[in-house]
Amino acid sequence: MRLFVSLGSSSVNELKFDRGPIYVGRQMGSQVFLPDKSVSRQHAVFYTTKDGEWIIEDLGSSNKTYLNDQAIHKAEIKHNDAIRIADFSIRVSLEDDEDSDKRMVLEDTLVGESQIRRELHTVDRKIDAADAPPIRFPPKRIHQLHESVDTLGAQKKLDGLFKALNDLLFRQFSALNVWVSLRLEPSGPMDIQGGRKITTEQIERVDLAIPKSLADAIEKNQYLLVHQLPRQITNRGIRSVMICPIMLQQECYGILYVENSTEHPHYSLPDLDYLMVVSIFAGYMIRKVK
Repeated sequence: MRLFVSLGSSSVNELKFDRGPIYVGRQMGSQVFLPDKSVSRQHAVFYTTKDGEWIIEDLGSSNKTYLNDQAIHKAEIKHNDAIRIADFSIRVSLEDDEDSDKRMVLEDTLVGESQIRRELHTVDRKIDAADAPPIRFPPKRIHQLHESVDTLGAQKKLDGLFKALNDLLFRQFSALNVWVSLRLEPSGPMDIQGGRKITTEQIERVDLAIPKSLADAIEKNQYLLVHQLPRQITNRGIRSVMICPIMLQQECYGILYVENSTEHPHYSLPDLDYLMVVSIFAGYMIRKVK
């Protein structure tokens, strides 16, 4: 069985399983990990019967599990069935795909950056997509937004804004490492950029968990949530990553990159949504300090 997980028009993951049980939820260790508080910790489970039929069962979730737009408790699934859990869609494939199998074997021979990028569980937040989930974040973020407006609004120079953003990201996102790049014009090289650990030690771009994804986000103006990382990265104590370009309309004035430690929960979509709001005000301030 192959599961194609998506959020709106954004592909999140493609997973392949030979047997169950396969747990779906936002609890760490779930085989299908969905990082959103509207998803229960153990939301649903896939398993097979003695006859080899695949079953999906809702585990008493608060927001239900939908199979082909019908709320279910337990049901048999068939090829091309569509499952919806909160804002996530899961398409089921029960047919063999020889080309896919060959591609997976080839990919398994890759090492280094290519292998890491294949294992990233990434949400590309396409805010202009017609089926994009609503922007949302917890009420407590309103108090933090007031802090952001006060802190960033008090800056008169670009280097002051740069330092204020670094401090703000650590404070409001429980960050382990951050990277901030700013430029006064919406094109060309960055005027100021750099990374910092929570210990205040400076870090290079290559020291970040996924520097290639940072480069892609800058080039393509992508809002990215990497909510699950491969073991070789989590072994360094890094749990998840958010990457947010500083956009005003279609113009990019820099980028914010945040990664947290394995001592904290995974970043979720509401965290990225709030970071996007902070980035918009940061862009406004860049124009103001010119």
